[in-house]
Amino acid sequence: MTAQLLSVQSKPSLVDVSVIVPFRNRGLLRLKRAIECLHAAAGKLSLEVIVSDYGSDDEGPVRRVCQEMDAVWLRTEAKNWNKSVCLNRAIGMARGRYVQTDDVDMLWVPGSLEKHVARLETSPGGFINSQVWDLPEEVSEYALNTQEMDWDFLRANARSHSRWGHGLVLAPKFAYLEVGGLDERMHTYGLEDVDLTKRLRHAGWRQEWAGNDADELFHVWHPRIPDSLRSDPKGQAAVDYNRTIFRNDDSIVRNATLNAPSESPLISIVIATRNRKQQLLDAIYSCLYQSVQNIEVVIVDDGSNDGTDVAVKSVQDSRIRYIRQSPLGISAARNHGTNAAIGYYIAVLDDDDLMLPDRLEVQLQCMTAGVRGCVGNLLNFEDETGELIFHSDAEPTLLGALPTGGFAGHPSWLVEKSLLREIPYDETLTSAIDNNLALRALRSGIRFVHCERFVTLRRRHTEQVTKKDTGNQKTGARLTHMWYRSTVDPLVRDDSESVYWKTAKRAKNSSSETSQLMIWLPDHLTDRQVEINPAFSSEVLEMGLDIENAESPAVSVIDEDGNEIGSPLLIRNVSWPQLVDLRCRAIPHRVSTPKLKANVLGTDLRPHIHERLSEPSASPGQVFQSKIAELIHEVRVNLDNRQYLVTWLESVDEEKLQLTDFLSVTPESFSWFDVRAQDNCARLYLVVVDSLEDAVSVLSSRRDLTRIYTKSALLSLSFLQRKLTNARKSEGNKP
Repeated sequence: MTAQLLSVQSKPSLVDVSVIVPFRNRGLLRLKRAIECLHAAAGKLSLEVIVSDYGSDDEGPVRRVCQEMDAVWLRTEAKNWNKSVCLNRAIGMARGRYVQTDDVDMLWVPGSLEKHVARLETSPGGFINSQVWDLPEEVSEYALNTQEMDWDFLRANARSHSRWGHGLVLAPKFAYLEVGGLDERMHTYGLEDVDLTKRLRHAGWRQEWAGNDADELFHVWHPRIPDSLRSDPKGQAAVDYNRTIFRNDDSIVRNATLNAPSESPLISIVIATRNRKQQLLDAIYSCLYQSVQNIEVVIVDDGSNDGTDVAVKSVQDSRIRYIRQSPLGISAARNHGTNAAIGYYIAVLDDDDLMLPDRLEVQLQCMTAGVRGCVGNLLNFEDETGELIFHSDAEPTLLGALPTGGFAGHPSWLVEKSLLREIPYDETLTSAIDNNLALRALRSGIRFVHCERFVTLRRRHTEQVTKKDTGNQKTGARLTHMWYRSTVDPLVRDDSESVYWKTAKRAKNSSSETSQLMIWLPDHLTDRQVEINPAFSSEVLEMGLDIENAESPAVSVIDEDGNEIGSPLLIRNVSWPQLVDLRCRAIPHRVSTPKLKANVLGTDLRPHIHERLSEPSASPGQVFQSKIAELIHEVRVNLDNRQYLVTWLESVDEEKLQLTDFLSVTPESFSWFDVRAQDNCARLYLVVVDSLEDAVSVLSSRRDLTRIYTKSALLSLSFLQRKLTNARKSEGNKP
């Protein structure tokens, strides 16, 4: 689709109200009459009328009418009717503080639009649906051709239209932007306007009705569209499809992946940083590559002296806003970011972590009526090796946080900006500030949901705050938890502990998709390969990617007209900055499963480990640990995606050892193997189970250091240990 724009004269950058008239192959007389009535309805308001011409067969006459009637003509080339797209394109370019969606068949009573805007000005925070009055067929000629309209005559002949089926909306422009406009999946006919009003209500906007107090809108008769669709199977299927979306999709924001970057970003990604310029760049690139592009990245530098400012400015993207402050601490930096943010939502990210590309898209789908924040799972990775470690989160509710005070990882939060302004970070704390804010929010009645997906890759390294400020972090979390539990009934606390493990939020993509998530690790841990449509080869050359040596798979790409245009370009070693460039250039591409550079789980490392074991420089302890790691790896690569491996070591006397060729092991459901390297010897037990509950059961029977693995990751034991503690408490309370 392409768009053309005609503005008939120079106008101020901002007007009181923009009215959008969707149009496609309708009578020009109706269009003229509608525009005339709108100018009279606006009264003293400054008015912009936008005629959104969505693919009319003959564009010339429509354009001339707009020139004559002082209207803006917006032309979109399209084969099929889609009212949502038609209106959204005009909403995006509208210059009014308020936007009114209209219809070409509407006649407005003089002064009515002025009266409606005045109502919203008097009582902000609302939007208006207009009651529509249907005129009979015999009045059509009078309504379209009479210059001096007798409005009382129209009132006497009109019948009220059902409020269910009409959704003409007057709202502040930013209200439309907040919910993403009309849902563009809804096409052909039906419910797109009613769906919009539902989502505005769920977003907290107050709904009002107008059109019963000398401010009516009259609808000029035409054959009913639903009647014509009943005989058209495709049309009826479209109506049914729209109805399904309306009934089943409770998300507030739509079209998030379709809306381009704008001066009014939907989401502000706020990053507080200090002296981590290289890791910060990884974080920034992961933000800019999001499937949701209508964002801004707000970076608050808390007094860095390592050239962070130069590093940030090296990324040429207008969506990045760099703010420097004197070193006041992490809490002050985060509050500064909140106050500077433009977006309706804030996504929190740490300066050493990376967002998965669909994070914002996934979390926006979870924002429904009454929900003010969405959290998700973190996938931890070792910065040196790429090893993945993950664990489950407590349910983000009052009861979920009671047993331990735990809450989902801070870099997974997507919250309304207003929440962080109402409950800011505590600037007296140096650590555990996110936990403190989360528990205060829960105690204040704020509702969070968990998307049950990995959304952020959390880097584990020696400079983490959790490792450098462990004492203050634990103390802060402990004090906040004590305060949180202090006024809760003991019986409620006990009940919350007994059901704690049952409500854990474990990422649904934790097993089958973990290997795919490795694609998004930092560049030093993975080699990415990207498939690109050959039609974009010139753009790829402009980016500096080497396509001369690119491999072409035995697949052909066919364009919309059925013409073969070649095989996809397969390009290797694509970096994060290059991925962002592809996204910004809107070049279609697919990122393939990577070749991992580091000792990442799931990679066959047997030959390399064997070579390392033969090196004389390796200490006996290193050789011993390598043998253990190799044996565990041999078992893990044979696991199903739903299985778990439980392992532990026991000391044994050397004379009792039964040595095994650990490179040729075929594991059973329960096995043990003796391992020796000079003076180091032990027995390694391996148990393969089919559920997390069975893994916990095995864990509960052991007193040794136990580890639990999936095929692709080492699980954190902290959550499992809490399960075990609660289970033992329950056993101890039995008579």
